[in-house]
Formats: sequence, structure tokens, C-alpha cells
Amino acid sequence: MVAARAELISAICICTEQTFTEASTTPEKFCTAFSTALHVYVGSTLESTVNKKIRALPWEDYKDRWNLADSELHECMIEIIMSHPLRLNASA
Repeated sequence: MVAARAELISAICICTEQTFTEASTTPEKFCTAFSTALHVYVGSTLESTVNKKIRALPWEDYKDRWNLADSELHECMIEIIMSHPLRLNASA
């Protein structure tokens, strides 16, 4: 359950980063651009890779709770998210 929440958080972060960095969207166009990014991300090899890395973290050590104050786990999630950007444009 905790890993599933982490997978959701990573999907939101990765798709949001793509929307702002690559799609250069305006606030009015954010929903459409984010929806496109999410559609591409779900079911992709990128999602599979990210989720495997998240599931490999020591979740059992946290007794079914995810303490965001735990800096080691927090740093691991940041590293996973930042090292797996979603790119829809080959030039980006």
C-alpha cells in the first residue's frame, strides 16, 4: 500500500515535470498537457522501470507507513523521480 502511494506520487511528479519543462504550457493549457503526459506514462517502459525501483526500496522497514521526514527514503524517491524524466519530444 505504501509503495503504491509512492508510485502515484512519482507518476504525478514525472508528468508534472514533463508538462512544465517540455510542453511549456500556460495555466489554461495545463490540464490537457498533463493529461497527455499521463496517458503516455501509464503503461510505458518508463513507468515499469520507475515502479520496479520504487518496489525495491525497503518499505517493510517502515511498518506500512511512509514517513516523509525519513531523509533516506525521501532522498531515494527524489533520485528515482529525477533520474527518470518523461520526454515526448525527441529534441527536449
